[in-house]
Amino acid sequence: MTLTGQVGRIDWGYYPAAALEGYTVTMTKVTRPILRARVVAVDVYNLRQRPLLFLAPHAQGTWEWTVEQLQLEGDPVVALTATLGACRTLPRAERRIS
Repeated sequence: MTLTGQVGRIDWGYYPAAALEGYTVTMTKVTRPILRARVVAVDVYNLRQRPLLFLAPHAQGTWEWTVEQLQLEGDPVVALTATLGACRTLPRAERRIS
């Protein structure tokens, strides 16, 4: 299964680490979800910290995944690939991204 979106964000706590524009999350039964995204703004220091969360807004709220592994592409950073862990859905009232 593949999930695509226009905007997303990676946060370290409440600090933004990367703003994403155009992303794909690929999920299979045998592997963890894989995120591929174009980076439009980045704070490299925050992106190197742990734990990180990938946030993806949707009509009813926000999906929030833990980031387990991260690979940055380019210098300056223009894209990233990440292995995602657990996902939870935050209702619209709790969503952390607009």
